[in-house]
Amino acid sequence: PVGSGPFRFVRRESTGEWVFDANPSFPAALGGRPHLDRLVYRAIPDQTAVITALLSEQIDLAVSVRPTNVKSLAQDTSVHLVEYPSPNWIFVALNTRTRFFDSRDERRAISMAVDRRAIVDGIMGGRNPLGRGTVTPVHFAFDTTAASLRVPFAPDSARTLLARAGWADHNGDGVIEDANGKPFRIRLKAWQSSGAYTDIVQAMQAQLAAVGIAAEPDVVELNTFTQQMQGKINADGTRTRDFDAALGNWTDNMRKDDSQLFHSRWKDGARFWTGYGSPRLDTVLDSLAVTTDATASKRLWTEYQNMVVEDAPILVLYYTVGIVAARNRLHGVTGDARGPAANVQLWWVGQ
Repeated sequence: PVGSGPFRFVRRESTGEWVFDANPSFPAALGGRPHLDRLVYRAIPDQTAVITALLSEQIDLAVSVRPTNVKSLAQDTSVHLVEYPSPNWIFVALNTRTRFFDSRDERRAISMAVDRRAIVDGIMGGRNPLGRGTVTPVHFAFDTTAASLRVPFAPDSARTLLARAGWADHNGDGVIEDANGKPFRIRLKAWQSSGAYTDIVQAMQAQLAAVGIAAEPDVVELNTFTQQMQGKINADGTRTRDFDAALGNWTDNMRKDDSQLFHSRWKDGARFWTGYGSPRLDTVLDSLAVTTDATASKRLWTEYQNMVVEDAPILVLYYTVGIVAARNRLHGVTGDARGPAANVQLWWVGQ
């Protein structure tokens, strides 16, 4: 059904609230009328304010709870936490148009120099699966066994790859240079008010410094970040993108399709961030769009994942876990890959 499903839109308030009432005519075959009479969404952009509103009984449910808030919320007896799988992944996009990332060795070196486990345990509270390819744990083709998809934390191997790509510390300042003496200095971009992203780029700065790469955190507001990632459109329709490496997140649709990220037909598109692609990758992505046999599709997904991991235009740091906090009077909240309100018609209020 098109619309708000088991609820009907009532109004939007200037305060940012969206009000929905139960739809008494919602088909019985789809679950019928929801248990709740009314559902109110309230936009609260600051996480601290969200938690405060929850604990002061102004709201009944806080969505997208950050892992750093889990410990304190778990100690409050007035609320309970619900975790669910998410099709979201946190990544670092490498601009292969730059001299820093125009070879596989350079990109693989970056991937091996980043300690994903330290980031997940030290910043994200240890709750997130470590990143592999762009296929998330909620996807049927996600593979936890393939050794080729595991990205090791291997600084020594990273240094070897960088040396093979022509980078060395010629002047002894701790930063590697190319044959012309130009240092490996990059901007590592992230956006403000983005949870733990500032902490992550600072951790990566230290990790990359250990292999001779000077990565300067470049934290900007969201609109600027988006514009720089998507690029300025030139007169000929091409785009000039203002970043070296950028930390971001991507949420897959229910029907996963990464063509906008890597297919050559999107080379001048807003999300063709990295500039990476190949004729074989085009073929695989095209085949995935039309293959209906699960076995054949899984083989293609495996090949696709291996290409992305091996060529490393995008480094997947970790996969997110959906976390919501609900007051104890709200029952039935589960959440799944569709989001925290996937089973909203089954929620109910009681002591």
